[in-house]
Amino acid sequence: MESIETAKRKRGRKSKPKLENHYKTLGLRANATQQSIRQSYVSLVKQHPPETHPEEFQAIRRAYDTLRDPAKRLEYDMMRKYGDKLDGIMNEAMEHIGEQRFEKAAPLLERAIQIAPDNAAVRFVCALHALLQEDLDKAQLHWNHSYERFASEEEKVGLLGAKASLLLEQNYPQQALETIEFARQQHPSHTHRMASLSAAVYRELGREQEAWETISRSIPDPEAYRPEHLQRFIDWINIMIDLEKWSYWGQLQAKVRKFLRTFTDEEEKEDIIASLMEECAEYEEVRRFREAELFAELAYLVNPKDPDLQARRRDLQHMARIEKELDRMDRDEELFPLVGLKAHGWFQSECGDMEGAEQIEDMINQLQRSLDQIDEAYASGISRLKRKYPLVYNRYKKDWDKLFEESTAGMNREMRRQFR
Repeated sequence: MESIETAKRKRGRKSKPKLENHYKTLGLRANATQQSIRQSYVSLVKQHPPETHPEEFQAIRRAYDTLRDPAKRLEYDMMRKYGDKLDGIMNEAMEHIGEQRFEKAAPLLERAIQIAPDNAAVRFVCALHALLQEDLDKAQLHWNHSYERFASEEEKVGLLGAKASLLLEQNYPQQALETIEFARQQHPSHTHRMASLSAAVYRELGREQEAWETISRSIPDPEAYRPEHLQRFIDWINIMIDLEKWSYWGQLQAKVRKFLRTFTDEEEKEDIIASLMEECAEYEEVRRFREAELFAELAYLVNPKDPDLQARRRDLQHMARIEKELDRMDRDEELFPLVGLKAHGWFQSECGDMEGAEQIEDMINQLQRSLDQIDEAYASGISRLKRKYPLVYNRYKKDWDKLFEESTAGMNREMRRQFR
C-alpha cells in the first residue's frame, strides 16, 4: 500500500460514449428544436435525479450536453445520417458493435456500403468497427472516404474532431494529434472547437505544458462569452489542478467569476450549476475535497440563494479543512505516527472507503506489536493532536477520548496529568 504521505488520488479520464442514441434518450426526434431539447432535459432530470438514478442521469446529461451545443450536435448528427433505407441496418450494426459482436456487424456494414457507398456516416461507423478491432489502416481508409465526400467545411471539421476523439479513446494519442494538426492546417478558422480535445491529447502524450498553453489560449474574450464556453473553463481548471499550478488560481478564478456573472437567464444558470456540480461530485467521490470545494464555490456564485448549494459548499469547506489538517499531520515529525494513521483510517471510513480503512487498521495492528511503551506514545500523540489539529480532534472526539482513556488506564494521576 502507498504511504499516507505520498498517496495521491487521481481521477481517471472520463470515458466517452461511442454512438448512443441521444435523441431516444431525451424522447425526441432528430429534428427537435433547441427549446424542446431543453424542455425534455429539465423534465427528465426531475424524474431521474443523480442521487437516486445515477446511471440514467449520466445518460440524460450526456445527451443534453451533446445536443444543446450546435457544434457537438453537428458532429453527432453527421455520424447518424444513414438515410431511411439504412436506418434499420445501421442500428442493428451499431448494436452488435456496442456488444463487441464484430463478426455479426461486418456483413451488415458491407451491405450498407453496397446500398450507399458514398454515405459518410456509414463510412464513419465502418471506421469505428475497424478501429475497435485494432485495424487502424482500414479505419483510416474509411475516414478518408468520408472526408472526401463531405461538401461543407463544418462537416469536415466535425468528422476530424470525432475521429480524433475516437483515436484518443482507443489509445492512439499520436494519431489523434496528427488528425488535429491536419485540421489546423486545412481549417484554421475552426480549430478553436478542438481546444479541449487538443489539451486532452497533449496530456495523454505527457506534453503537459502544451496542454496548459493550448487550453489557456482558447479562453475567449469577455465580449464573446457563450454558455458552451463553460467546458473550456472547466478543462482549464482541471488541468491547473492536475498539473498543480495552484499559483495561477487567483488569475484563473477572476476570469471564471467574470464568465459566470455574464449569464442571467435562469435556464442557462441551471445548466452551468449542473455542470459545475458534476465536476464537484467526481472529485468528492475520490475524496479530493479541496478540488470539490472549488467547484462547489463556483456553483454557489451562480446562485448563492440556493439552500442546497449553501449546505453542500459548507460541508465541503469543512471536509477540505480537515483534509488540509491531515496533510499537515503527515508532515509532523513530532506526532506519533499511529495517531496519524488512526485519523486517516477514521476519515476514510467516514468517506465510505472501507477497504482503505481496513488496510490502515491492519497496518496499525502490525506496528503496535513491534512498538514499546505504546500507551504513553498514544497518550502523548493525542494530547499533541488536540492542541495542534483541533478539526481532526473534534471530528472524531469520542474516538480520541476513548483511545486516550484506554492508553492512560494503567497510569497514576501524575502520569495522566502530564498528557492533559
